Amino acid sequence: MLQKTQNQVRKKQSSSYQEIEAEKESLKAKDILAKAVTIAGDDSDEDRVKYNPKNLPMGWDGKPIPYWLYKLHGLGKEFKCEICGGASYWGRRAFEKHF
Repeated sequence: MLQKTQNQVRKKQSSSYQEIEAEKESLKAKDILAKAVTIAGDDSDEDRVKYNPKNLPMGWDGKPIPYWLYKLHGLGKEFKCEICGGASYWGRRAFEKHF
């Protein structure tokens, strides 16, 4: 691994400005082509079931929110409203918003 890194650094140091720019352009072209292939072949991304083993609530992007955020906001705690006849709210914020 170290040998590969050393070889890459030597190659970069010995190449001219034009060679570096040509390499960047070829990498951009490959990246654009890879994105186009991914976009064309990825129609079922929205249909796919998201991996959510802890049944966390979904975020704004359609993915489960991080577990640390779930714990931070106390979304695992249920608050029951005695005034409304047992309506339950998950998290202190939702419970306080109710009033």
